[in-house]
Amino acid sequence: MSSNPESQNTCNDAVTEVLGPDSRGRFRAGGAGVCKTQMKKMANIKKKQAYEGRKNEEWKTSIQGQLAEVTDAVKDLTSIVRDMRSVPQTGSHRGERALSSDVGKMVKVLGGWPTIECAWGIVKNVDPTHKYCERCLGDGNYLVYVTNVLVSEAVLPLPHDDHYTTLGELGQGHVIWPKASLVFV
Repeated sequence: MSSNPESQNTCNDAVTEVLGPDSRGRFRAGGAGVCKTQMKKMANIKKKQAYEGRKNEEWKTSIQGQLAEVTDAVKDLTSIVRDMRSVPQTGSHRGERALSSDVGKMVKVLGGWPTIECAWGIVKNVDPTHKYCERCLGDGNYLVYVTNVLVSEAVLPLPHDDHYTTLGELGQGHVIWPKASLVFV
């Protein structure tokens, strides 16, 4: 054996230090087949695992900080949106607000007397200051793109062009229509 006692005992746990290796050079606490070389490798692996564990904790702390920042930003944006929804917009009709979220929605267009479903369309604009054919939409009116005419004799409530006075003459196209006469699908 070597004259250096530290080279004989390569594992630093208490059992191995007390009992030492057996006559074949195996460490009693390590189990069958465990030798000095394997114990040295295990010591390196344990050091690497401890290092990786510290790195993971640092990363976890960093991610938690970023998550807290994002959570705060979402809370701020949520309160801003809530405040914006509570402010009445111009262009209201009968106490209702014109919502930009209505843009792009499919609607049934009602007209005539008694009121009947006379067309289908898609809301294109709700801003009362928006101009279409030199005419502002005004309060309570939406710009609707008519996709399907059901009653061609239905008169346009707000004619915007000298050429079209009924839905049949218009066919497919944009019309200014009162929001009160639209049913969202």
